[in-house]
Amino acid sequence: LDEAIRLAAEVRRRARADAPVEAARILIAAMHPRAKKGNLRGAMRAGERAAREFAALGEPDLVARAELNLANVAKAMGRADRAIELIHRVLAHGERIASIRGQALNVLGEACVQRADFAGARAAFEEARVVCTAQGFALGTAVITGNLADTAARAGDIEGALRLFAEARRLHAALGANAEVCRNALEEATLLEFAGLTGDALDRVDAAREALNVAKERLDLADQHGLAAEGARVRLVKGRALAARRRWRVARTELDAAAARFAELGDGEGLAQALAARARCEEELGDGAAEATARAAADAARSLASPIERTLALVAVARTAVDRAESLRAAAESTRLAESTDIAPIQAEAHAAAAVA
Repeated sequence: LDEAIRLAAEVRRRARADAPVEAARILIAAMHPRAKKGNLRGAMRAGERAAREFAALGEPDLVARAELNLANVAKAMGRADRAIELIHRVLAHGERIASIRGQALNVLGEACVQRADFAGARAAFEEARVVCTAQGFALGTAVITGNLADTAARAGDIEGALRLFAEARRLHAALGANAEVCRNALEEATLLEFAGLTGDALDRVDAAREALNVAKERLDLADQHGLAAEGARVRLVKGRALAARRRWRVARTELDAAAARFAELGDGEGLAQALAARARCEEELGDGAAEATARAAADAARSLASPIERTLALVAVARTAVDRAESLRAAAESTRLAESTDIAPIQAEAHAAAAVA
């Protein structure tokens, strides 16, 4: 990645005088290794400069492509409103950006999920799926179907989510994307368990049993290539999976590493998720750090748009706070937020924490 960034800078210096369009394209190319290294602000600066240069050169189609890349980086930084603003500008180009329309709509859907606008997210994903299917983009269709399933689950539509996860699993299997097949099966199992369908959940668990091994392979690859954002996300998923199997001690180790990486990246949503999950592990282990971890999760979640992360962080505070008044306040606030999500499992978590408090 460092070599890619160095090479891009060298080629850009040579191209600026005689090939200004190519010089601006190189800025877009340089966004990717910067983002992979976790330098999201650097990636954003490169993309913004490229967009300005394309505009000055009278290349509106290339401005749109630059802004699509910028929207992806803004989303990764937790700046959902900025991502949505950029994507609307991209989509305003109409047929001129037909080849990237599906990608743009998918990013719009993901940004809407960050804002807990699940209706907006589903509409964007549905349109993106139609576009990708029409263009014969099979992998895009599979990924977007998985995004639709995740959004349906967050919105409380368990039946719809299960149907979509099964479809995403089938589409990924046809493409040989085994890691995604495992992830989809694990998501199905989790939803079935939430719905009380434990027999069906066990069937899916068999299909997802290798998910932790897949996660380990991904983690080794991410570490080897310095992919900070991917490594943090894999550690979060792996830690949660281990916690679900009540392997609290090893789960805490993974979640601690995930939290540290998310903090370095400035990813508040990921940090809040990792800390809330770690607090639960510490609570189960009788670790005195659980209360401080829960408070840190609440601090990380406080400025986020998504009520889900804020609810789960407050649930952690309600369960771990020694001070009874603080515990009751956190429980009341988590219950209020949970009711606004209309997601039954999140509401159950909040009400359970209120009962404990």
